[in-house]
Amino acid sequence: MQKIHIITPVKDSLATTLDTIRSVMESQLDVPHTYTIYDDFSTPETARRLDEEADKWGFRVVHLSDVTDHPSPNYLLVLQRCRREAIAQDAGFLLVESDVVVAKDTLQGLFDGAQEREDCAIAASVTVDDEGKINYP
Repeated sequence: MQKIHIITPVKDSLATTLDTIRSVMESQLDVPHTYTIYDDFSTPETARRLDEEADKWGFRVVHLSDVTDHPSPNYLLVLQRCRREAIAQDAGFLLVESDVVVAKDTLQGLFDGAQEREDCAIAASVTVDDEGKINYP
């Protein structure tokens, strides 16, 4: 694995997505990486704002309305596309949901941890609330 592809699938939820984008883009990453937002038929206002943020931060936006006419949700399509891309480029594939704010060292830590084990197929991180408590069911 020579680099990582970071993705965030989005269906509206603009406020949390903007926080996610900021945290990913401000992450401390030494490994080459790309960041792509997959817009799954959001409103025109959200789609426009995602494009504006892409211009500002330098990430890529894929509007699934340009790729498929299948109505949202298109999570499986996104995962399949990203898997193919990552394999073709000897890259790791990292998914950050649109309501997650990552710590500055989380993404690099996931990459480093995966690199330490030849047999690593999946590396994951739990989410925590503002008090540091794990907040998944």
